[in-house]
Amino acid sequence: MLLTKVPVLDLIADWGGIRAIEIVRCLDGSNEIAETELATRLNMDMHVVRGTLQRLYESRLVRYRKERGQDGWWIYFWSLDPLRLVELVDRDRLRTISLLKRKLIFERENHFFRCTRGCIREAFDLAFEHDFLCPRCGMPLVQVDNAFHVEEIHSYINTLESLPISC
Repeated sequence: MLLTKVPVLDLIADWGGIRAIEIVRCLDGSNEIAETELATRLNMDMHVVRGTLQRLYESRLVRYRKERGQDGWWIYFWSLDPLRLVELVDRDRLRTISLLKRKLIFERENHFFRCTRGCIREAFDLAFEHDFLCPRCGMPLVQVDNAFHVEEIHSYINTLESLPISC
């Protein structure tokens, strides 16, 4: 299932906060769950559950229907929209891949310099403007090999491109 993949869990947390992961996991595989039952199952404050569900609803990751209870109060029943989850994850994945490809090109086409104290890492142009001295501490800047950065970015792009997106 999609909810076991770390990038997906990170996105859910971005959309609804860290507690959203628990709520989405609880909604996954269920038809509908009343928000009061969610709060009880997860041992969370009702206001926290409502706020998280509202943030998830803003992304249309969850749906709700309401009906009037016997006491006259509205009861909200929530469900996960798995197709929307796939759509949002895929959209974010493609956006991230695009950004990483631009970063990869920048890393490959530039030489980088780092402060000997580790304050900053700059491309050649900025290092040249600062006379190869750190603008923060004044220590010399030394050239660094960015092969590790290039390989890490390339590896992450491959991981995202191979991520199977399905319910």
